[in-house]
Amino acid sequence: MGMLLALFLIGLITGALSGLFGVGGGFILVPLLTLVDIPIKEAIALSLVYIIGTAISGLFRHFKQNTVDVVLALSMAITSVFTAQLGANLTVGLPANTLKLYFGILTATVAVFYFFQPGPKTATSEQNHKKPVTNSILAKIYLQRHKIVAREDYSYRLNLLIGLVIGAIVGFVSGMFGVGGGFLMVPLMTALMGVPLKIAVGTSLLGVLAPAISGSFALSQADKLDLHLLPALLVGGLLGAQVGARLLLLIKGTTLKLAFDALLLLVSCYMLALGTGFVQ
Repeated sequence: MGMLLALFLIGLITGALSGLFGVGGGFILVPLLTLVDIPIKEAIALSLVYIIGTAISGLFRHFKQNTVDVVLALSMAITSVFTAQLGANLTVGLPANTLKLYFGILTATVAVFYFFQPGPKTATSEQNHKKPVTNSILAKIYLQRHKIVAREDYSYRLNLLIGLVIGAIVGFVSGMFGVGGGFLMVPLMTALMGVPLKIAVGTSLLGVLAPAISGSFALSQADKLDLHLLPALLVGGLLGAQVGARLLLLIKGTTLKLAFDALLLLVSCYMLALGTGFVQ
């Protein structure tokens, strides 16, 4: 009973922070699970299944808001479903402390990236039409997209090869560390393709499903997934996401960015301390 309550609270905290920062929450969930003595490989497997549940629940709202680009999500899924298997299989073979150390390095790197990242590029019709694609090969990998979100027009151009590359990166990281990949996927879509932020966030929820399913399957095959622990996590997560979404309306964007950076640095310090044996 004590473990179920702990898992519910962990799900609640993860859901609240995920709703607040607009990320899948794996980078929060995995360290919290290690706090209650769940081995990191089992924590990664649980995190991936947790992400599947929370992503599906969030997708309904985003589809209704027209903030999901299915074509872009599918282009990322093509590669991510395979690289997630690679990442998960690498995780199974790594020593636990090494995995914790790598997790800490990952979150520290992402924290630095977010801290220095400029504002997302806007995707106006003028920008997207400046250089028309005339080469027949390029024409097959570029797609002009247009969406109306909350009565605002968004025009942007997709490079499907970049989508494949983003999927490959995110899939490997997701399978290896149990993170949804949204905290990587969103800035990569906005920075490399000029995808509007609202559409990038919604698309990332669909985009993370393929690597999360693929990675969790690989870890379950390696006997690293205990589904009995999942229901308490999911109930807490779904409730926490509602709290986080409401808190989002009360906090300024600049404060939110600083808080997210601080959280990433806190997580990285904790996981680095675990990986080096400084904290047992």
